[in-house]
Amino acid sequence: MAGKSGGWALGVALVLLGVLLLLQNLGVELGRVLLGLVFLGGGGGFLVAYLRDRSLWWASIPGGG
Repeated sequence: MAGKSGGWALGVALVLLGVLLLLQNLGVELGRVLLGLVFLGGGGGFLVAYLRDRSLWWASIPGGG
């Protein structure tokens, strides 16, 4: 998990994702592109983690694979 300095970023990202999903369920049209960008950003976090430290090999395994 993220250290003390980066833990807040994960929390903010999860809250924003929840708000986006809630708005979509309430009928507010956000567009699939915006939601896709959110998930792309999440995947980018795993990529950055792997590229910074190759011992974090688990970050390169797809979740649904």
